[in-house]
Amino acid sequence: MVVLVIQEEFEVIIVAKNKLTKAIDIHPIAREFLLGWYKIVSESKFFTEQDLKSTFSDIRCDNDQFDFSIPGTRLQICTSINFDTQVTYIETIRPGR
Repeated sequence: MVVLVIQEEFEVIIVAKNKLTKAIDIHPIAREFLLGWYKIVSESKFFTEQDLKSTFSDIRCDNDQFDFSIPGTRLQICTSINFDTQVTYIETIRPGR
């Protein structure tokens, strides 16, 4: 089991972190990449789709739905993001392309 330590000074609220923990349990080889994604997203402020693309060049976007490819794996983190409230909801983490 993986325990995520959440600090209050993070800029973005990430909802459904339990899905991240579950993915790490199922795919331990992806642990560092998944935690890296979490760190980048939770400590950054993204105001537009272009802001996300400048950090994550291979992101797939459709309205407020954003799919992040996890390097070194075939996993994708599928999210919805509200830029106004700075809330990222992890919908699922699944094998992707």
